[in-house]
Amino acid sequence: MATGYAHPEMLVSTDWVAQHLNDPTVHIIEVDPDTTAYAQAHIPGAVGWNWETELQDQVRRTLAGKEQFEALCSRAGITPETTVIVYGDNNNWFAAWAHWEFKIYGHKDVRLMNGGRKRWIAEGRPTTTEVKEYPRTQYRAKEPDWSLRARRDQVMQVVEKGGANLVRALAGRVYRQGDRPAGAERDGAAGRPYPPRGQHPLGDVVQ
Repeated sequence: MATGYAHPEMLVSTDWVAQHLNDPTVHIIEVDPDTTAYAQAHIPGAVGWNWETELQDQVRRTLAGKEQFEALCSRAGITPETTVIVYGDNNNWFAAWAHWEFKIYGHKDVRLMNGGRKRWIAEGRPTTTEVKEYPRTQYRAKEPDWSLRARRDQVMQVVEKGGANLVRALAGRVYRQGDRPAGAERDGAAGRPYPPRGQHPLGDVVQ
């Protein structure tokens, strides 16, 4: 099915996901800041991942380590050949993190479902509360590709010299007014307080 997406290998529609619910080569992952929404209703066959406790290093508050990521994928029955579809609440905010993490660890085929759980439910598509168990695998990730992560010095070079665009991915109200996005209290709890209202971390250059 033609989607009109510039990169269908990265982004799929809810229609595409609906057509592949029974495809054994496709695994669907719902990623939320916790699994409350997943427990209430999720796409049939989807596995629920907790962004806060399963996709982060619990000490350094960064990407999960390689062994932690391998264990998570193994429990979900994923192999390096699996097509992984990620989606979630909060407009796919946390699902996008999972997509990036899969890419960092070299997973070949991972895609984001356009619209997340909000669109899936709004379209009246099927949901369930059943938690599906997949046969455990022995997932082996590749060494992390850190070229996919911008470091502070790279960002500051852009701020000072230009040469690239910076995108701050927040809702318009949050960007314009400096309101704290949902989940910001977790940053504070981890010792990383969110910037004061109206103040962007890199000033007005971040758009």
